[in-house]
Amino acid sequence: MISKINLRGYFLAEAFKNGKRVYKFFSPNKITPGSSTILSSILGGRTQGWNPPSTDRFGITKFVLYGIDTTVGTCSAQMLAGDFGTDYNDLDPTLLTEITAIAFPCMKVAHTLTVSTVPTQPCNAVPAPASGIGYISSDVLTTHIEICVRVGAGFVPIGETWYYSLAALVGQSPDPTDANEYVYAIEQFPAMFKTSEVSFQFRWKLEFGV
Repeated sequence: MISKINLRGYFLAEAFKNGKRVYKFFSPNKITPGSSTILSSILGGRTQGWNPPSTDRFGITKFVLYGIDTTVGTCSAQMLAGDFGTDYNDLDPTLLTEITAIAFPCMKVAHTLTVSTVPTQPCNAVPAPASGIGYISSDVLTTHIEICVRVGAGFVPIGETWYYSLAALVGQSPDPTDANEYVYAIEQFPAMFKTSEVSFQFRWKLEFGV
């Protein structure tokens, strides 16, 4: 089962259309089991200025936003309401590969959006992405890291609407022989929509060492 432990910090999701905010969700963090004991080590890694496929992959390396399928009956209703319900009681993701349409019956795999393009600027200096572009960056301070994700317009064909209800922060181990991608924080939220005109903005604050 996904841990409901509150790590100090927060998750903020917003959607904008034509410059107007059309969605906002704010919540204390939820982290996957065991992550709180290793976050300070993981966050000590590189989080800015990373250009894949760099061999220096240690740290938070990826943000993944999961689409949901609106055609799957009651499961869809749970997701749209922001409640995973009984379908997810046994879910305990550790690896990114564990989040699948089998483990999450509502997931629309084709609608998954992955952001791993890391500019060198800290969060407040990252420009709005062009259509079809997403950025992840961070501000690293003594006691916390704030990760920001900006997703430009596009990503959805004109005339269609895709829905999202789950986000994950993904990182890799400081062990250079370990190529696995681990889910360090996961957040569920009431479904937000995206059309070709809608852009997203996320902030994920993680505090440690206090």
